[in-house]
Amino acid sequence: MKLHNSPYLTGSFYILFGGIVLFAAIFFGIRAGLALKSAQSADISPEDMPNLTSMKIGDAVPDLVIHDLNGVETSLTKITHGKRTITAVLMPGCEPCETLLNSWLQRKVGLDNEDYQVILLAANDGDSSDLEEIEMFTGIYNTYTCDRYELENKISLSTFPSLIGINNKDEITFISNGFSPDLDSKYYSEHL
Repeated sequence: MKLHNSPYLTGSFYILFGGIVLFAAIFFGIRAGLALKSAQSADISPEDMPNLTSMKIGDAVPDLVIHDLNGVETSLTKITHGKRTITAVLMPGCEPCETLLNSWLQRKVGLDNEDYQVILLAANDGDSSDLEEIEMFTGIYNTYTCDRYELENKISLSTFPSLIGINNKDEITFISNGFSPDLDSKYYSEHL
C-alpha cells in the first residue's frame, strides 16, 4: 500500500479542507453576530443611553412652544398628552438626522404600530426654507418646528438627532442624543 499517492496527503487536500473550515467559521461567526445584534436593542438600558440634556428619566414632558407646518402654535405637552410618543428632535441639514429617518423608514418604525406615535420636531431659526430636507417625511410622521434656542435654553438640547421617549403618563422614559442605530420598534414599545 502506497501512502504517498493518497489524495488525503497532498497539499491541495489540506488547502481545500482549510478553506472549508475557514468558510464555515466565518459563516457561523457572522450568523452569531447578526443574532447578537438583533438582540442588542432590548439589552440597552435607558439609563445607559447618552443624555446631554438637562432632562432626566421620570421628568415631566417639557412644555416647549412648537408650531405645526402651517405656523399654528401649540405645545409639546398638548401633542403628547396621554400618548406614548417618540419625539425625534432634528436639525434640518443634519446628515445623522436624515440617516435616522431613512433607517426608521426601512425598519417601518412607527408606521405599522398603533401602540405609540412618532413626532418629528425640527429645530430651526424660524426660516421655513430649512424644512425642505425633511418635507419627504412630513406625510409619514407628524412634523412640527421649534426654535432651536428655546431647546437650548429650556432643556439644554443642542445635539441632533435626539430622541425623547414619553409614556402615557407624560413622563420621559428615555433620552438619546446622537444617532442610535440599535434602537428599533421593539425597543420603543418596551420603553415607552
